[in-house]
Amino acid sequence: MTVAGERPLTTLGRRAFWDRDVYRAELTRVFRTTWLFVGLESEIPTPGDYVTRPMAEDRVIVVRDEEGVVRVLLNTCRHRGAQLCSADAGNTSHFRCSYHGWTYNNAGDLRGVPEMREVYGKDFDRGEHGLLGPPKVDTFHGLIFASWNPEAPPLVDYLGDAAWYLEAIFGRADQNLEIMGPPSRNMVGTNWKVGAENYVGDGYHLSTTHQIPIRMGVFGDPRAMDDIENRRADPFHCVVAGNGHGVRVQQIPMEYPRPTFVGYPEQLWPEFERNLDTDQRDLMTGLAVMHGNIFPNFSFIEVLQMPWGGAAAAPTAYTHIRLWSPLDVDRTEMLAWGLVPPGSPPEYRAAARKALIRTNHVSGSFDVDDLQNWTSMAEANAGVTAQTDVFNYAGGADLEPASYRGWPGRVYGVDHSEVNQRHMYETWAELMDWDPSLGRVRDATEGE
Repeated sequence: MTVAGERPLTTLGRRAFWDRDVYRAELTRVFRTTWLFVGLESEIPTPGDYVTRPMAEDRVIVVRDEEGVVRVLLNTCRHRGAQLCSADAGNTSHFRCSYHGWTYNNAGDLRGVPEMREVYGKDFDRGEHGLLGPPKVDTFHGLIFASWNPEAPPLVDYLGDAAWYLEAIFGRADQNLEIMGPPSRNMVGTNWKVGAENYVGDGYHLSTTHQIPIRMGVFGDPRAMDDIENRRADPFHCVVAGNGHGVRVQQIPMEYPRPTFVGYPEQLWPEFERNLDTDQRDLMTGLAVMHGNIFPNFSFIEVLQMPWGGAAAAPTAYTHIRLWSPLDVDRTEMLAWGLVPPGSPPEYRAAARKALIRTNHVSGSFDVDDLQNWTSMAEANAGVTAQTDVFNYAGGADLEPASYRGWPGRVYGVDHSEVNQRHMYETWAELMDWDPSLGRVRDATEGE
């Protein structure tokens, strides 16, 4: 792997994370050129439903209009730029500006202008003053993405090999996965890339950072794995999925006689099996954890956990997704959702919700562990001297991918590596025109 075609990326200058000029360049070179996750179709199931979301520092309204079309509208009035919608979510047919009363329908068309003829004359054309929005909006198995780049490739092409892995999670049910509730929001004192790279493929930190919940049995008793006789040969994988995306897969190290979706109610298994292809069924059978990141800042995890407080309780699996929205070089808004299959029984949903809250929620044990490290990175690298150093991404630099069954992407048969992180930052460096010899963006200017 190379940085802008120059040399292998095994280090990255710390200024890439903590320099404000770099951050300002990211807003244009990364967040205005790629596809960005903005929400889920299950959040806006009926006409008029909306949520407000970030696309980096821009704020948008994600709404289903009266015709049922999903639209993404810049949350600012075309008149003086006041915020149109201050609620997190709701249902409405129109958005009315609180400043001068300009009113737009939920498709973004300007419909009402107080004293229009008296103030603007008879030639004023409301059709020229509709709300702005990204030129590209698309969905993938209930996930809503948008891009400010009119020349961005189709979403499915941008997702590349990662689409197959996303489909195994978000497309296994007959209908889109359902949210457990509105997203949690947390202001995190670190750079947005820190969380994204953790999800893209970092299994290396678990035994150190999360040793307490692991010892408490959140993943069960590891000694039980020693007694497995019919062992799976290759249970661990890191997958470089192209365009900066990456996935890490960890399976229970045993062979199953049939597709087995551990942690989900067995009544759902036939539905899952019907919607997945042969290799996806292989991927999801005995899955312990699969997590990844869609570049730049959309992360997901499918995880199997043991309930605390009782060895007799059955393990529970669920889906969790995150958005790392940049607010500043060292400040990130983290939005997080829990998802379950539609039609799942109430007792399973309650168990999944409890498992999420105890671990991967903003108050959960895993988040407390991670956020302590991530915020300390920002604090420890605030100084000029610290920013002259580099971060090391040499883990697994000598590894070669192998063709593994029918899984797409460059698949590495390893559990702990940094192949995915290197690919993520290779993509970032190419978009940013990063100069590794100088440790800065070429021709970066404040407020680009």
